[in-house]
Amino acid sequence: MIVRGSVPSLIQGISQQVPSLRQPGYLDDAENMYGTIIEGLSRRPGGDHVTTFAGLTNPVAHHWFLRDANNRFKIVVDGGQLKIWDFNGSLRTVTAPDGWDYISGASSLGFVTIKDYTFIWDRGKTVQMTTDVEPQENSAAVVWLRQGNYNTQYTVNVGYPANAPTWYSASYITSATDSGTIKLTSIISQLYGSLSLPAGFSKGYVNNSLLINRADQQDFIVTVSDNATGQDIVAVRSSVEKTTDLPTIALVGQHVTIKGDLTSDIDDWYARFVPTSPTGTGLQPGGWQESAKPGTSTTFDASTMPHVLTFNADGTFTFRKATWGTRVAGDETNDPKPSFVGAQITDIRAIKGRLGLLTSVGTMVCSRPDDEFNFWIKSAQQLTDGDPIDIAPDYPKSFVLKGAAEFQAGLVLLADEVQFLVTDGGTFGPLTVATKPLSAYNLQVQNGLLPLQQDRIVCALKRTNSTGLQSFLAPTGSLASMVFDEASAEVPTLLPGNVEWIAGSSTENVVVIKVDGDSNRLYVYKESTDSGKVIQSAWIPWRFINRTPIAGTFIDADFYVVLRDSNNVYTMERYSLRPFERDQITWPIYLDRRVALTTDAFTAVGGSTTVTLPWTATLGEDVYYVPTQGPQAGAVFKASAKGPNSATFPGLFSGPGVVGVGAPSFATVGTLYWRKYIMGGGIENVTNGVLQILRGKVSYAESGPFFINVIHTDRADPFQELVGVPLFGDGGYQSPLDLLGGSQDFPVGQINDRVKIQFSSGESPMPMRIGSFEWVGDMNLTARPL
Repeated sequence: MIVRGSVPSLIQGISQQVPSLRQPGYLDDAENMYGTIIEGLSRRPGGDHVTTFAGLTNPVAHHWFLRDANNRFKIVVDGGQLKIWDFNGSLRTVTAPDGWDYISGASSLGFVTIKDYTFIWDRGKTVQMTTDVEPQENSAAVVWLRQGNYNTQYTVNVGYPANAPTWYSASYITSATDSGTIKLTSIISQLYGSLSLPAGFSKGYVNNSLLINRADQQDFIVTVSDNATGQDIVAVRSSVEKTTDLPTIALVGQHVTIKGDLTSDIDDWYARFVPTSPTGTGLQPGGWQESAKPGTSTTFDASTMPHVLTFNADGTFTFRKATWGTRVAGDETNDPKPSFVGAQITDIRAIKGRLGLLTSVGTMVCSRPDDEFNFWIKSAQQLTDGDPIDIAPDYPKSFVLKGAAEFQAGLVLLADEVQFLVTDGGTFGPLTVATKPLSAYNLQVQNGLLPLQQDRIVCALKRTNSTGLQSFLAPTGSLASMVFDEASAEVPTLLPGNVEWIAGSSTENVVVIKVDGDSNRLYVYKESTDSGKVIQSAWIPWRFINRTPIAGTFIDADFYVVLRDSNNVYTMERYSLRPFERDQITWPIYLDRRVALTTDAFTAVGGSTTVTLPWTATLGEDVYYVPTQGPQAGAVFKASAKGPNSATFPGLFSGPGVVGVGAPSFATVGTLYWRKYIMGGGIENVTNGVLQILRGKVSYAESGPFFINVIHTDRADPFQELVGVPLFGDGGYQSPLDLLGGSQDFPVGQINDRVKIQFSSGESPMPMRIGSFEWVGDMNLTARPL
């Protein structure tokens, strides 16, 4: 019986699902195509040549620095140094006052720009502390008077050595009536004068404070007493029980421990005496400032920590060590070294107003919110929400955190094997932050994590020999209701190898992935939704002839990509994904390496014209020229010869126009099935019997000449039908053509699973926009294929 089928559009991209289970609209194969709900299935956009990176030879790491519309830069590591080009191709000056050792010896570099700094870190570098410690000042004692009383004996006892002391004492008794004797300076001076100490000691006094010291740092004991209140005289040696025991005149740099609970050290804190005069030495008036415990390490080794790149007002850049905060309080009990010390830093992110460092030991360390370079507590007296965060998610298997994603609703930490939800009770601080497992997808986080919208991230999936794409969506504003969706379920093996880099546009809902198993292709994922429901989920690769995409990024709907050609020349191109973009001739010119040429780029010799180019076409690249003004506007010239930075075309012309290289496009329709309604609702593919496709019909719009290829799998040569006129029938020149629209019938004459129907641009740089597809077949429900 005669049956018919139709496919409203072919925008669903490639599917590797079993053909009989597919929904209509998927393709068996495609290349250099791009489908949207608005325009249907079209050729992918052509690429505008932006610049050539002169002098770039062997880049090992890349970063995009996009400050604003006037300051856009490509940063690369080449030859052990940073090289930075603006989008005009100018190489900017980069100074490195601390040298290039950190970069030149790096095993794997990471980059992130946060505010005014681009942080650069070596994932293989172990973070260390320097030998700097809080100074030891344990050789001094200060005896001081709170008040003087009448008829009171004040005594100072010095025992030395501390482990088997001999005692040296001085006493003074004030008068019962003479007010001069109870002055603090009088009492201290009398004690100073009568205290006789052995060799090695020194003493001095100022106002109400008496200093007793040993230059050799040997330990000794000091006790004091008075027979009035018992509180008039105080000895401060190495510790006190309360801050009211501290004098206002003491030895500059003297340290003391303020004991909290006398049975435990956990709530101890430390103070250092700071003089009122910045240049004061010895016994001076001043005050006590909280400090780290004497002998405790205080300083990160900046040569092992992330470095920073800054953009200067004069347009130059500076690469240097960062200035990190030092430990100013506590000890290894109440302010231990951050967990990244002794570990490697795997990722850096801005996290809820803090600088967040992820580590090889599975921890997240966040700076203080008021100082992104400080990872130490402000005070050991009390932990606050403004102190750093250092947390290790609990999980029964080992893992390395490699990425963090901040949703509008919260924070997710990602390892390759497991992902965690971070909770904080509304206040992101060390007292409230906690984690719990969220999912356990097998991801490629380091190169494959991409925040796409405020409520969505995507990340490359790790398969045995291929890459996929996993989506994390929090549509309700709550991470507890996270929606997980694999965007690559239809193409489990399409992307060969592991992810090298990923880029995406939130405005166009597009993700671009480069994998290491395919040097000349990018895999482009396009998604469209309606009221939260996905109505398009399409994968189609883009191929670049003899060129390798090295790095890419989006600026709104513009995709910028750095490509290395077979001559080891690096260039950058821009691909606009904005719908309905047109060139001056009213249709888009589908060429890569596109350059708009003016009259001074043309040289006419004999019957041909040579065009000067900013690049050299490689073997396999065909060069075309399309005039955009004058009577030849819309004509197409194909180069008859290619040279270094030039191409020669038949005919005489002088511009203006567009020149570029071809990017042939094709789309192959999947196996066709007759679909019928089933009881209970729904539609299914009919797979019993034999379906012979008799004819097909394709609708198209705004298209130049293109081919319909009917490929019989049991025949060597396909049947090919040209829609429109043949190109280049007259020596590499095609006169201007009008765009076509309508429909085209073509014969098929083959069983459905033994034929492929393909739409191909050939070598045309003109549009090809495919709409719906229909077919007529003969269905025999009882027959079986031979």
